[in-house]
Amino acid sequence: MLKPETALNYYSRPEIQEAIVLAGKGREIAVKFTDNFGSRPDILPYPNDVGEFAKKGATSFHCSEELWNNPMHIKTEMSRQEIAMLAKGFDLVLDIDCPYWEYSKLAAHLLVKALKAHGIRAVTVKFSGNKGFHIGVPFASFPEKISNAETKTMFPELPRRIAGYLIDYINSEHTDYELSTSILRGKTVERLAELLGKPVGEIAEKLCRKCGDVQEGGRENSSVFICPSCQAVENAGPGEQYRQCAKCNVFMERQDVKAGNACTKCGSTQFVTRFNPFAILSVDTLLLSHRHMYRMPYSLHEKSGLVSLPIPVGKILTFDKKDATPEKVKPELAFLDSTKSVPNEASRLVVQAYDFKPSIGKDEKSGFQKDFEELPEAIPEEMFPPCIIKMLGGLGDGRKRALFVLTNFLSTAGWSHEMIEKRLYEWNKHNKQPLKEVYIKGHLRYHKPNRKKIPPPNCDNRMYYYDIGVKCEESICQTCKNPAVYARRKFRQSGGMTRKKK
Repeated sequence: MLKPETALNYYSRPEIQEAIVLAGKGREIAVKFTDNFGSRPDILPYPNDVGEFAKKGATSFHCSEELWNNPMHIKTEMSRQEIAMLAKGFDLVLDIDCPYWEYSKLAAHLLVKALKAHGIRAVTVKFSGNKGFHIGVPFASFPEKISNAETKTMFPELPRRIAGYLIDYINSEHTDYELSTSILRGKTVERLAELLGKPVGEIAEKLCRKCGDVQEGGRENSSVFICPSCQAVENAGPGEQYRQCAKCNVFMERQDVKAGNACTKCGSTQFVTRFNPFAILSVDTLLLSHRHMYRMPYSLHEKSGLVSLPIPVGKILTFDKKDATPEKVKPELAFLDSTKSVPNEASRLVVQAYDFKPSIGKDEKSGFQKDFEELPEAIPEEMFPPCIIKMLGGLGDGRKRALFVLTNFLSTAGWSHEMIEKRLYEWNKHNKQPLKEVYIKGHLRYHKPNRKKIPPPNCDNRMYYYDIGVKCEESICQTCKNPAVYARRKFRQSGGMTRKKK
């Protein structure tokens, strides 16, 4: 617990005052007095202001993620348009907080690793002062515009998309297996689940070592053939006792497999357990909303009495909280250091974030407030608009955006879930770099229970058509607002709407 005399002595240090004022430049400031915040909006223009607040009992200082032309002009009742007029931009700040200290370290390490994998150099980290970390990317790293819209107006939507995408990126593709195992410190997954009070399936996944398929349930008792030479595994047919390996030309060994002991997809009996750190951790999305604050670098924490300390990104796993005691701290590092940013270095991250599970937005809903008329049969592909046909031919970039568009389009075109699934797997083979099968499987699992027919984004949405190179000619888009309208119109002209449902 923070003692009043400790806070006063600490905030009286000139170097601490200067570090806090520098971090708050262009931001809205909130001063906390033990349990209550002072008036808002506020600013810290001079280093001495920090000391004066400390004399009045200030225990910590907090600042906005958003950057403002003049924070003192902010009003609670302002509209989004008025806020946009005042905003200069925003920094990306991801807040990780967890009662399990070692897991907070792991999550912070993996987030930094993921950001760097997307080409971002200006990643900074600070200890929150208690149980977690703040991961930051300066606004200077982001492009000025995204699809003709000013990036500074995309708060909090863009940071929320990025947070969701990064968690998915780490969980589905880039979990550090060896690191995860070391963090477990000898505990079995079952024991860890018991300690956390969670089912094993929530904190770890069982994957087939051969095909990588996530095992969601066991198959029935069955038999497989295993080649003694190349170790190939093939499912055995009913009553089949012998089989010859097509590759090695030798007889394979038949093996009976109990339920749950073989891969539900390829029949392999070898598995690997992948620990999911974000099953017990979350990135706090509350911070990713207008005027919410985070603890400033070099501010104290009321509960722990420690400093919210910027640390080197390479020292997360070895960081010791003792280094954040007030008497030890020297303001040597900056958090959100824009001088280290490279212009547009976050462009790839932005594109990937918009590829990730896009949601229907305001523009996409226009003109589609009521459900489409149910079709008597599936619309054939020859009646699809050129943009959808181009997508189905395979893509280089924008595959996840296309997956979203195609799923919704085919659904509104009268295709059954089974037809959609088959066509999407076929489409994926034509992509320059196919999506992982587990990603498509997860997308389809999410889509299946949604019975309401939701159309794809409208034709004027650059991000889904123009930006990935499949936009139709303007003469086509002028006659219909949505690809689903084009297909249904052609279907109606062919007499399809008047046919009886099969």
